[in-house]
Amino acid sequence: MNTGGTPRRRLLRRARPRLLPAAQMAGRFVWRAARGTFVFSLAVEIIGALGLAGVLLFGRQLVTRLTNGVPVDELADVLPETLGLGLCLLVSGLAAAVVRQTRWLVAEQVTRHVQQEIIDVSSTVDYERFEQGEFHDLLNRSNTRASESSYQLAYDVLNLFNMLVTSVVVVGVLVQAVPAVLGVLLLIAVPSVAAARASARLAFQTIYELTPNDRLRFYLYRALTGKTEARELRVFGLAGVLRRRWDDLYDERMTRIRALVKRQALFHGLAALVGALL
Repeated sequence: MNTGGTPRRRLLRRARPRLLPAAQMAGRFVWRAARGTFVFSLAVEIIGALGLAGVLLFGRQLVTRLTNGVPVDELADVLPETLGLGLCLLVSGLAAAVVRQTRWLVAEQVTRHVQQEIIDVSSTVDYERFEQGEFHDLLNRSNTRASESSYQLAYDVLNLFNMLVTSVVVVGVLVQAVPAVLGVLLLIAVPSVAAARASARLAFQTIYELTPNDRLRFYLYRALTGKTEARELRVFGLAGVLRRRWDDLYDERMTRIRALVKRQALFHGLAALVGALL
């Protein structure tokens, strides 16, 4: 008897129609919360892809000039290819650094937008509805997954090809054509590693200093959405006051995160510049 396939296949068939609506909803969340930052990130991704294409082009030309049997006595003989390769490396490196940092900013903006919607629903929904277990199941599910899923779905497909294929192709072609370039690549990696360490330390310091802000903001968020606080919230009309205080705390967090993103982009940009010069 045909049961319609294995349980896994039946589950995939049932889940498949929901994938597109979920992706569309995630896209709407990201678009409403971080439209400008998201579009900027996509534009930088395109610039970075063009830079990587230039790396392949000029790298191939440079390798051809060095390996075609014609002696290269002076740098001027391969100056156009060298300058083009260095410029494209700089562009792709800067683009990658900016995209890495703006993703964090997009994630914060999406998280804030989702939590704003959750607060608005939780603080205004009818109390009888608020007391139902089904509503709190939806609320808890939204709290734990909504913002993360929206951000992740928006970027995973865009990054898969760009992160894996282009990097592997560029490094593979250069190493195969000129094995000695491997040492140069390792040398170029040194400033990138140093920038990553400095960036990580700065991020840790910022998150550590934001802990009191985050704790108070979390308490306010629980007060605005919690089941036990709902009655007092409505009786004393505290939703507006607490919501404004929550917004102020999130504004402070966003200010610190923006400053962190700018400094991290500067670190990685300088590392990309040094790598291009090397």
